[in-house]
Amino acid sequence: MSRALARLRLVVPSATPPREAVELVVRALSDALMTQGITVTHQLVGDERRPPPSDGLRCDLALWLPRGAPKANEVTPCDPRVVAARAHAVLVVDPALCAPRDLARYDAAFVLTAGHVAAVRDLAGRAGRALPVTLLKLAAPAHAKDAKKAERGVNGVVTVVDLRTRAATGADLERTIMQLTLRSTTGALVLATGDDDEQRRRTRALCERHALAAWIASGDDGMAQALGVADVAVGALDWSELIVAAVAGTAVVTIANTDRADALASALRDAGAVVELPGTLQLAATLDRKLSDLGGLAADGLRLKDALLQPARALHDALRDVEPLPSVTDGGGWEAVGPLAAAAPQTVVASVDPRAAGPSTAQRVEDALAALKARLKDEP
Repeated sequence: MSRALARLRLVVPSATPPREAVELVVRALSDALMTQGITVTHQLVGDERRPPPSDGLRCDLALWLPRGAPKANEVTPCDPRVVAARAHAVLVVDPALCAPRDLARYDAAFVLTAGHVAAVRDLAGRAGRALPVTLLKLAAPAHAKDAKKAERGVNGVVTVVDLRTRAATGADLERTIMQLTLRSTTGALVLATGDDDEQRRRTRALCERHALAAWIASGDDGMAQALGVADVAVGALDWSELIVAAVAGTAVVTIANTDRADALASALRDAGAVVELPGTLQLAATLDRKLSDLGGLAADGLRLKDALLQPARALHDALRDVEPLPSVTDGGGWEAVGPLAAAAPQTVVASVDPRAAGPSTAQRVEDALAALKARLKDEP
């Protein structure tokens, strides 16, 4: 039987990029779950300059968020000494970047797409851990896109193009700018260059050369902030930015054959929630086709939202079902070698599975009393 979930802690690796998008995801989760009576706090790990939460309370569940690209291992090793919780769960967005040993430290794993369930379960099995792996959709409150557009001073349909160097549109910057000048549809255009002064300088020069009217969103938070007002976004979005786009109901278009294709974006493309282009040469025609059909554009945003989000009550029920698993041996046992191997036991460190243990003394007494009452009831 599931226990009540009253306190949830979202654990965020301190080096997680992009920080602004992750903070928006954390804020959306907190606001949604607070409507279900859950106290949500968040904690940064891996940064000694930031102290742990001041409340000092042991939470019911700690949900560890992924590090994200370009880390070689996206799963942060679970450390109960850093985060005090009854159970620990991890959110996995790219199984290829998970280390089985780190994954086995958790009590449960959540994935955002059904195609990753078997892969994550297999990774945990390599470490000898029968880890429950569940498909999880997140939750967020209603998004006021029109109000955010008014704050930015933009009207109509807003298109955001990712010009960061890790995206195909940013790597082929001049061709992308040329494609954007060939558009026949109107509307606000936002170019996200990230925290790259050279890329921003080149973008500004190309826009002036080709007379392209656009806004430049720079800085680490530029893309995340632009997604909040966008109707369609083009580029290489990571897992947190995809969730921000889903919250805003933004349609997403990716470019194929990128060097750093996000695993979640690829899975959403296979599910039909994200549109993929074979290259930047089709960018102008695709934008014209989508912007001329506003109903279809809104439907693309709703498909992405349905793929990643669910009502807050359903999210609450999924998180409530997480139960702590028996502790596993961390591989730190000693191995006897040489003459000591013949006399030493085969295993030095042993672990007992509580689920295989017999009933407790109190339970045996209760069973005996129940049997006695049943026998007395049957006697004349």
